[in-house]
Amino acid sequence: MRVVVAGGGLMGSALAYELAQRGIEAWVFDRHDAGRATSAGAGILSGETSGVSDTPYHELSRRAFAYYTDLVAALGADAIAYGLSGLALVALAGDEERFQKTREALRGRSAAVSDMDPEELRRRFPALGPVTGVLFDDRAARVDGRYLEARLRAAAIEQGARFEQREVLALDAGDGSIGGVYTSAGAVQADAVVVAAGAWSTRLLDAIAPTVPVVPHRGQIVHVDHPPAQGPVWPILEGFRGHYVLPWPDGHIVAGATREAGSGYAPWLTAEGQAEVLAELFRVAPGVRPAVIREWRVGLRPASIDGRPLMGAMGDVPGLYVLTGHGPGGLLLGPYSASLVADEIAGRAIPTDFSAFRPDRSFDPDPSKSAT
Repeated sequence: MRVVVAGGGLMGSALAYELAQRGIEAWVFDRHDAGRATSAGAGILSGETSGVSDTPYHELSRRAFAYYTDLVAALGADAIAYGLSGLALVALAGDEERFQKTREALRGRSAAVSDMDPEELRRRFPALGPVTGVLFDDRAARVDGRYLEARLRAAAIEQGARFEQREVLALDAGDGSIGGVYTSAGAVQADAVVVAAGAWSTRLLDAIAPTVPVVPHRGQIVHVDHPPAQGPVWPILEGFRGHYVLPWPDGHIVAGATREAGSGYAPWLTAEGQAEVLAELFRVAPGVRPAVIREWRVGLRPASIDGRPLMGAMGDVPGLYVLTGHGPGGLLLGPYSASLVADEIAGRAIPTDFSAFRPDRSFDPDPSKSAT
């Protein structure tokens, strides 16, 4: 069985790895667009605090986090720059109402998240600002998205997968079912095709499945160098305004990110975005003001209209599968999502009910239900 994967970022690489694990031939085509989400993602892994307001998303996040245990064992923690760190949800002045709502929601869902004295967090993260409340997930971890993608790709290739830099121009669905793809280097036949092209996925799907609503949301992220922490690495911080502070053991800190709906396919930095990121970094962790800027990154997240990822078969187009729409949760959800789609393609029993994430579902555009 041959499966063509359109898109070679984290989703495409993870899927090729999972397909190869199941003895399925995978061909991955990618044109390497600027602004791919994986290249810019921070790498926060917290299954307990993700999707708090959305039960299916929250459950998927927990299972996805647990899946990393097997993945790390298979790929090696050093190879993907993985490590446990803990994560603190921190409230500052003005965040109290949302903090209390989150606290109540987590109370009935997670035994891993508990209240922490702000002074205890300050002991662990000396650069912390004047926080008024803390919820702490002691199981949270971090992973380097670029390392993870590269290792998944290498492992897939070791097991027979093929990766080529070429553009998928269109899907071959002449008789109503998928027969392959048309690429910049000619047609390729396949038994199934998976569209995993991130924010660019709808450009391939529109001719066949125009009801799949995935759009780019730009995210701007800063990397700074700060003197390494003495003792254990500082924990991850997440505020209640959509931003985070992610420290690494060597003093490298990642902070972001903007969430820019309506950005289009414009993977560039803006003065407004940079000002927003730095302002929130200094609000949450003013002690890092002397840090030296290493680099800025920008990525286009594939965001769905209801905040949930899209994965699995398009029921009315035999042979067509979708794996996209993970928004800011791609690094957490990606490997597990790929394993579920690979199981479906292989005809295996699927260990998770992911009907809420089917690409041919009815979409509720109410932004208040967004999981992200």
